[in-house]
Amino acid sequence: ALGPHGLDGQFDFPLMWQLRSTLGRGQSSMVALDSTVRESSRTWLTVGGGDSGRAIMSPFIGNHDVPRFLSDAAGDEVWDPVDNPPTLPDSDAPYRRLVLAQAVVLTQPGAPVIYYGDEFGMVGATDPDNRRAMRFDEELTTREQWTLESVARIGRLRRCLPSLRRGSRMTLVVDDDVYVYLRDLGDGEPAIVVLNRSDAPQSVEADVPHDLQLGTSTVRDVLGTTTVSVTNSRLAPFTVPPLSVMILIPEGSRCHDQ
Repeated sequence: ALGPHGLDGQFDFPLMWQLRSTLGRGQSSMVALDSTVRESSRTWLTVGGGDSGRAIMSPFIGNHDVPRFLSDAAGDEVWDPVDNPPTLPDSDAPYRRLVLAQAVVLTQPGAPVIYYGDEFGMVGATDPDNRRAMRFDEELTTREQWTLESVARIGRLRRCLPSLRRGSRMTLVVDDDVYVYLRDLGDGEPAIVVLNRSDAPQSVEADVPHDLQLGTSTVRDVLGTTTVSVTNSRLAPFTVPPLSVMILIPEGSRCHDQ
């Protein structure tokens, strides 16, 4: 249990199951995901050890006890590991859904955990099929290599940008398919995370706090080339491609080069 006489933190299982439902299988909305994130934040704030009284939770998308996220997202049979083990998906969509989920994990407070193989999208049903031998480098397919680099890029950004590790969190926009939230430490280098779990492009515009210290009037996506102007505490409208994530940070940030 969490508390002053218990653990300082533990795995965030409620978030894991919600990520699978919302981003993996598309069964629940981004509103439901936001609700889970908010509820978890309220709960962890008042428990745990240390001087802060806040548990250091570990967000994650899967571990050795559950089917692989990728196979779940592909709609494969994941409860028959012996007679019907999943095979590699034949489309990009499950990999893109995995990157969306890992983007959420890597932009939350706490200590994110990545189970081996979930950085590139290993397949597998439930135990023991979720413990297949690790593969590396030239053993990875083109889709797996893209997934690995996407997740690694977000991980490097988290290492570079303190706001993603210790900043406050604020939801800016949320509907069935789009989720936009801010991580800010007040140091002039906030991050705006934009997720589109729809199969269609989505137009997004959002207000930002009036006292947000951006250090620039333009933010740029770390994972792509999109730039968005910020005028009168509002992001200009921009388009988010299907099944994709953007992480917008100030144009001049050193973290663009990570």
